[in-house]
Amino acid sequence: MSTIHAPALPSAPRRLLLSPLRPLRPLRSIPPFLLLPLTACSTAPYPLHANQTLAQTREVVNANFPPGMPLDTVRSTLENLRVKRGDQLLYEPTATRPKVLLARLWEPGGFWITESDQTIKWTDLSFLFDPADKLERTLIYQDGNRYFEGRPAYPPSRPLEGGIRDWPGRPGPPIDPIEKAE
Repeated sequence: MSTIHAPALPSAPRRLLLSPLRPLRPLRSIPPFLLLPLTACSTAPYPLHANQTLAQTREVVNANFPPGMPLDTVRSTLENLRVKRGDQLLYEPTATRPKVLLARLWEPGGFWITESDQTIKWTDLSFLFDPADKLERTLIYQDGNRYFEGRPAYPPSRPLEGGIRDWPGRPGPPIDPIEKAE
């Protein structure tokens, strides 16, 4: 039978031991460049989000997206208002509708489902463009979905591409971005 020998642990110098009388490094000794990203991310507001009323959303949209704005400027303004590029979808023109940029707004913080029994809501902004890619008008549609035991219990009011997914899947974009929007 062999014996395993573990090396002896060196004893820590007394000055490194934590003591209730000696506090840890104060916050002011942490370089500011390490703290800045934490404070900037946690305090920035979401000017557009799904918890707003239709009137509040319309007020922000009217203030930031005047008619005649180019498509690229609409996209960059959305990003400045914290609407991610991944929550934007461009619909090419058809015989029945012009080119439309759909921007999906989630509750502050983004799409986040934590339970299999939860209601989520979103607001779709549909930016309609003329043939020269200049903004003509913006339509708004508010919708939502309830999950119960991980399955859609109350689906959205308008049909979505690919249907509604089980929890925790994200609801897809609408088939028609201007249907029922005002």
